[in-house]
Amino acid sequence: MKKFCIIVDTSTNIKPNEFEDVFVVPMIITKNDGKIVKTLQDQIDITSNELLNNMINGEVYKTASPVMGECLSILEKTTQMYKTVFVISLPKTISGTFNQWKLLASEFDNVKVFDFPIVGDGCKEIIKDIFNMQEKTIDEIETYINDSHKKNAIGVILNETKYLVRGGRMSMLKSMIVSLLKFKLFIYLNENGLSLYGKSYKFSSLLSIVKDMFTETISANDKNVKVIYIFTSDASDIKFNNEKIVSALEKIFPSAQIKYSFLPSVIAAHVGPNYCAISAKVA
Repeated sequence: MKKFCIIVDTSTNIKPNEFEDVFVVPMIITKNDGKIVKTLQDQIDITSNELLNNMINGEVYKTASPVMGECLSILEKTTQMYKTVFVISLPKTISGTFNQWKLLASEFDNVKVFDFPIVGDGCKEIIKDIFNMQEKTIDEIETYINDSHKKNAIGVILNETKYLVRGGRMSMLKSMIVSLLKFKLFIYLNENGLSLYGKSYKFSSLLSIVKDMFTETISANDKNVKVIYIFTSDASDIKFNNEKIVSALEKIFPSAQIKYSFLPSVIAAHVGPNYCAISAKVA
């Protein structure tokens, strides 16, 4: 019997079989065309870019936890193969997935469930760290996962807020004010869910706000940030300039390796296509 495995969902952007001993379950996306509700498996029935392009054309999506029966099935399988099963879930402040996993895990003695402080490809860096801890005790690995919020953070720059309104993340009144004043917003993931950190008319000012958030939340500085992910959409009306973002971040965090990706569908469904998300991991 192997020491441990990790179960994640598609909010991590991890693909099936991308890592040995990592099992991936799809989040659920629902589409309502006004007549019927269609249920889709994230990254199986629909990709992030397909979802965003469809949203531009007026389609409305909502997100849901993985199918409970599939989660139970994978727990029954992995608990027989591994001494310990770590389940890494979306934070309970933005999804019911964590509570679903906790309920199922109560039926097993060797399952530990964690809500994670980050989504998307930044999760891969933490997964790599965990598997580099094979010689550590399970308690030490558990402590590392619990403390991951101290070293990882993610925020999203938004050009528009109508998708936050559709998803129930912002009131119509606040959205109208933001639109009228032509603000760009910077929201970030914290213990309260998706929260507003700052706003500005100018994109350059927002990058300064991004730096402040990373400094405040994970004590980021010009020497200790090791990996930054920039998440942008390929949807047709994206309005962010990657070159300017990269140039600014290279100056702010010169020790960081900068990588590119896209937000997972379950987050993109709420922020819409005109986003630029940035995650950082400190040493």
